[in-house]
Amino acid sequence: MESVDVCRDDPLPNAGLPSDQESEVICYDVGDIAGQRVSLSDLSPAERLKYIENHFTPDKNYQQFHKQQIQKGKDPQKTLTFQHNWLVQYDWLVYSQADHGGFCKFCVVFPPVDPRLADSVLIKRPFKNLQKAKGKGGVLDLHG
Repeated sequence: MESVDVCRDDPLPNAGLPSDQESEVICYDVGDIAGQRVSLSDLSPAERLKYIENHFTPDKNYQQFHKQQIQKGKDPQKTLTFQHNWLVQYDWLVYSQADHGGFCKFCVVFPPVDPRLADSVLIKRPFKNLQKAKGKGGVLDLHG
């Protein structure tokens, strides 16, 4: 199993950096499990819990959310962006920095036994099709 970056409550000393930059917070990314960069079978229950509790949580000004270009008919091209408010509205949704998309933290860490669901978006693949986020048939509403 590869090494896992973790969220830390304690400051990490970085010699030579100004005091306001002495600690770096690196979080568990459920995308590492979904992408099989971390083996779920090698994780203890306590380690699985860390992926649920200590996941990356961007603030509302985060600039690196996934963006998707769309064009409908003759309308000008439009850019959709993963929305921070989805992370607030859906407590199961987390954003993966590694995979630039959304996952259900609970389904990744405790996958469904139904093999048809186990390989789906939000569980094994990051949610990136932003056109299908909300509304009738919206991925986020259907999953929740």
